[in-house]
Amino acid sequence: MSKMSNHVLELEEQFYESANDIINESFTLDEALTQIELLRSRAYNWMDADQVATEAESAYYCNLLD
Repeated sequence: MSKMSNHVLELEEQFYESANDIINESFTLDEALTQIELLRSRAYNWMDADQVATEAESAYYCNLLD
């Protein structure tokens, strides 16, 4: 894999770790989605907003089951 691909994967991993922290600290799904979208739009604007929102929603509900 190229260095660029590795870098992108590392950035995505950092984003999803941060998003998971936001989910764990949020009281509602709307709060989590708002904060995650702020993070995505500021630092990871190359990521697809709809895909991120869908994955964040799934993660939020999975955390409720834990």
